[in-house]
Amino acid sequence: MDGLRILKENCFRCHGEDKRKGGLVLTSRELALKGGDEGKVIDLEKPEESRILKLILENADPHMPPKKQLTAKEIQQVTEWLSTGAKWDAEILAELPERKVEKWRELPKGFLPVGALATSPDGTKLAVGRGKAVELFDLSEKDTNGSGAWRGDQDEVRSLAWNPTGKLLASGGFGRILVRETKRGKLIQKLDDGLSGRITSLTFAGKNGEWLVVADGEPTVSGRLVIFNTKTWERTKTIRAHGDSIYGLTTSPDGKLVATASADKLAKLWKSGSWKSKGSLEGHTEYVMAAAFSPDGERIATAGADAFIKAWKVKTLKEFSTFSGRQAKLPKTDLLWKLNPTKEKPEKDDDWIVTVGADGTPRVFTDLIEHEGAQTSTGAKERAWTNNEFGLTAVAFSES
Repeated sequence: MDGLRILKENCFRCHGEDKRKGGLVLTSRELALKGGDEGKVIDLEKPEESRILKLILENADPHMPPKKQLTAKEIQQVTEWLSTGAKWDAEILAELPERKVEKWRELPKGFLPVGALATSPDGTKLAVGRGKAVELFDLSEKDTNGSGAWRGDQDEVRSLAWNPTGKLLASGGFGRILVRETKRGKLIQKLDDGLSGRITSLTFAGKNGEWLVVADGEPTVSGRLVIFNTKTWERTKTIRAHGDSIYGLTTSPDGKLVATASADKLAKLWKSGSWKSKGSLEGHTEYVMAAAFSPDGERIATAGADAFIKAWKVKTLKEFSTFSGRQAKLPKTDLLWKLNPTKEKPEKDDDWIVTVGADGTPRVFTDLIEHEGAQTSTGAKERAWTNNEFGLTAVAFSES
């Protein structure tokens, strides 16, 4: 598959879904075989006569790639790849250049940003990613007390996830994940196989948390899902899920679906285990910053940099409600979906969608109003808490 890797490194930038130079797209087998404005570039019946081979020769006119000459070995590898059927490999397509940090430095004194929040499944503990440490707080008492801090992350902690039992907590920084046993804080696993760039989000998937799903990638280039088996901690799959950074990951209550929210203005649903796409949620006009399933798993909400919250039906992928809030024109950065915690036995549709954003105002939306199509409506009733002087990036909730 080295021939495909050579094309990816030298041709995809100009011949991808975005640029389509000369009408040619090489990022999928179907589109590559279709060809471009000048006709087909791959001939599977006579691969040695494929136009793509003529274009990469030294004296070709036009010459590809325009500012570089492939070596004789690279041309031979492309030739061999074509002769064996020109197969596209998803793992190769998902690969990113390895990014190394020669020396990690301490954060500036007093610079301790909160990069992530996560409550345990039983709601009794809160994990906070602050600077390079993970701080724990006990929420089971009336007065919330810190119960310690775990250190060892080499970069700011940008993502956190508890497994379904609450016995494991994963934290992500730059190119590495630490998995700890939560009772004593013992480090049980360091994961860095195949990871690139910042770990922007984490979630455990499967009925019993059989997989750890990781979001990494390169801004404006690729947002990836990297899947680890939580029994062996081996990397089992890498998927180029989006064309830009993934800002949010969330798992459905039954563990069967994972949702991704991306800077490419899309949210997508993925089937746990097979990791096949269930479809896209398309409607935001700016970055999609977060997603959250309803408690019954039948609906999902997405939050965008366009300041809107959109609610969708999981089965049909149809948008049924849109709302933002009064004087809420700045990006929504995080959200969660709960049943009304003020009632002992809330109804199935007694929803609480809690959001935070760049305006510093936490909001809760209730009584969702369904509408036809994707038109904007009042969408829901709103309650806003006291405005914070600074923008908010993450929200967590405890019913304790």
